[in-house]
Amino acid sequence: MGPRPILEVDRDAQIVALWQGRPREQRRAADVDAFCQWLVDFAPWLLSGDAKWREQIHAVLHGHLIEGDETTLREGRPRRPGVPRRNA
Repeated sequence: MGPRPILEVDRDAQIVALWQGRPREQRRAADVDAFCQWLVDFAPWLLSGDAKWREQIHAVLHGHLIEGDETTLREGRPRRPGVPRRNA
């Protein structure tokens, strides 16, 4: 008996979990293609086999992308509006 096929919803959840496991600075739209290549190399069973699998992964990750200047802010206490950030 062969392995049980992965349901699309399970596949999407696993792809999102792997994406969110990456460092925050590597979860931008520009990083999706590198992530797709990582999936080809290390988790090929998560790929649909469809010719448009890259577009499908882009769509799955769309709501989970980190964009803008918030990737450069330090974690911790929020800054007060109007108070410039000191160089650390």
